[in-house]
Amino acid sequence: MASGADAEYVLLDTNMGQVVVELYTDHAPRACTNFATLALKGYYNGVVFHRIIKDFMIQGGDPTGTGRGGSSIYGEKPLDDPHPLLKHSGAGIISMANSGPKTEGSQFFITLAPTPWLDGKHIIFGRIKSGMSIVQRIGLVETDESDRPVTKIIIRKARVLERGDGEIDDEAEAESGTRTETDAFGPVEVPNERYYGAQTFRSLSNFKINQPADRMPEPIIKAFGVLKKAAAAVNMTYGLDEKIGNAIQQAAQEVIDGQGKISSDDFPLVVWQTGSGTQSNMNANEVISNRAIEILGGKLGTKSPVHPNDHVNMSASSNDTFPTVMHISAVLEINQRLLPALKSLHQAFVAKSHEFDQIIKIGRTHLQDATPLTLGQEFSGYATQLEFGIARIESTLPRLSLLAQGGTAVGTGLNTKIGFDVKVAEEVSRITGYHFKTAPNKFEALAAHDAIVEASGALNTLAASLTKIANDIRFLGSGPRCGLGELSLPENEPGI
Repeated sequence: MASGADAEYVLLDTNMGQVVVELYTDHAPRACTNFATLALKGYYNGVVFHRIIKDFMIQGGDPTGTGRGGSSIYGEKPLDDPHPLLKHSGAGIISMANSGPKTEGSQFFITLAPTPWLDGKHIIFGRIKSGMSIVQRIGLVETDESDRPVTKIIIRKARVLERGDGEIDDEAEAESGTRTETDAFGPVEVPNERYYGAQTFRSLSNFKINQPADRMPEPIIKAFGVLKKAAAAVNMTYGLDEKIGNAIQQAAQEVIDGQGKISSDDFPLVVWQTGSGTQSNMNANEVISNRAIEILGGKLGTKSPVHPNDHVNMSASSNDTFPTVMHISAVLEINQRLLPALKSLHQAFVAKSHEFDQIIKIGRTHLQDATPLTLGQEFSGYATQLEFGIARIESTLPRLSLLAQGGTAVGTGLNTKIGFDVKVAEEVSRITGYHFKTAPNKFEALAAHDAIVEASGALNTLAASLTKIANDIRFLGSGPRCGLGELSLPENEPGI
């Protein structure tokens, strides 16, 4: 077993999850030895985090739980001077809580945000290596007016991790159930079993006004798979490494199929996000990148050999990607699900209009008796409503089939190759089996969504038609003793 002086990593097993601390032994040797030795002795076992201030810090290490207790292995001797190169530059910095009586002995705090006013005042002796998501969750618990958690947050056990024969990163991640992913804002901890990365995780934190029903629809996710696969194929013709391109296509196909190692849990984002769909685009980039890395034998979160931006999002921007995905998903859903169902319903009404063509009934205006007609004629009206509804929807498809991809950020096509847009549309057509073309004017395709609005209008008209038909049939089937009772509707459940 490692001694406190030799320790480099300490695991804190809390009742909210496990956190691994990396010790800065070169910069704060006495503070690190003190912390690790106390962990080895079981000093922190059962100790609570007694003070939690949202967006500031969580504090623990006092066996009395009051914030006024604890002692170091060195007695009254000072630990270290604050190192001038170490700064409270972000979340996950761990420091000695040495601003009050007896706080320098065993008490420590972990930052939840940058706290530069503490620089030079507290001894920084480490950082959170893994389990930052656990620290963030602890920082959100309910507290009283004295910043004490309403429900106890306990360090069940603290122990020193030994390097052994493997890498400490692997052991830490296995212990914590998370891995470290980074973006321009710094490191975050994401679940080991998920393929998404830092930007997806941040979106989950930034957009909390959601319900399970608010999840980004599955057809949008599948359309991302189609587009990313098509883009990889085209980018390979422009120089993207063949191994990387093939791995991206394989991962994207798993997104399309909804099978393989990628699952719906890898796409947890909701519709509440920026209007450009940046978060969902990066979600797709991260998932496909990490899966491609895995396919090529790499390690998740390293962005090597497949980078989510440089490779998966090559020649693209969220500003042209999300409009393209909207159009692809709309065309696929209309052709594969909506139109077949509508045409089947239309044929059913046509068949009923023929079946009922000899049944004479009374017509009505304002529910008053009018002149006779056949029930078949009445049903032919329903059939024609559906016929026209189908035609309206089909008329929107030529404009929905125009893709914005290739316009990049503002429609100019900056950072793409000449012909990229045409080739992507051709590749999307090949993958889906439906004809797509590049939009003739990318400025319109990015800045307006008139084709989607047009399709929405056609769907709204169809919905009004179906509501009218359903209300008519319900009214004609009312009774049978005291209503019209002209239609006999099949029973499908008991009433009370």
